[in-house]
Amino acid sequence: MARGGVLPARLANTNRRGAPAGGVWTTSIITLIVMGLFAIFALDPVLNLFYWMSTVAVLAIVLVEIFVSIAVIAYFMKNEGANVWQGKIAPALAAIGMALAMYLVVARFNLLAGTVADGVDPTLPESAFALSPLGWFLVALPLIFLVIGLISGVVNKKENKSLTEDILS
Repeated sequence: MARGGVLPARLANTNRRGAPAGGVWTTSIITLIVMGLFAIFALDPVLNLFYWMSTVAVLAIVLVEIFVSIAVIAYFMKNEGANVWQGKIAPALAAIGMALAMYLVVARFNLLAGTVADGVDPTLPESAFALSPLGWFLVALPLIFLVIGLISGVVNKKENKSLTEDILS
C-alpha cells in the first residue's frame, strides 16, 4: 500500500534481504500500543479483540462478496462467455443472499462481538441492533475503509495504475 501511494512511502522501504522493514516496524509498534491499551483497561484479548476483529472481518468479507457478485453481473453484461444463469441470475441471487447475511450479522453483532448496549440481554429477539457505541463503530469500520479506499483510488489514480502493472507483471 505504501508503494501504491496509499500509505507513507517510507513504509515501502525494504532491508537488504528484501523484507519490508518499514511495515514490520510499524506493525510492531501498533501491536505494542494495542497490547498496552488492553493491559491498561484490563480487557481480555480473546473476549474482546478476537471477537471484535473476527466479526468485523466477517462483515468485510460479506461486503466484498456482495461487490464481487455485482462485478460478475457487470462484467458479463459487457462481455460474452456466460449464459443467463451464470452471468446474471446466479450472481444476483448470491448478492441478495449475501445482503441477507450482512443484515443478519449486523442484527446480531451485539451477541457475536460482545458489544451489547448497557442493560440489554443480547439473547432475546428484541435485542437485535441493540449495540453499544463501540459496536456501531465496529459495524461501520468496513464501510469507513471502503470510503477511504474509494477516495484513495480517485486521488492516487496514477500510482495505482503503476502498482497494478507492477503486481500483474
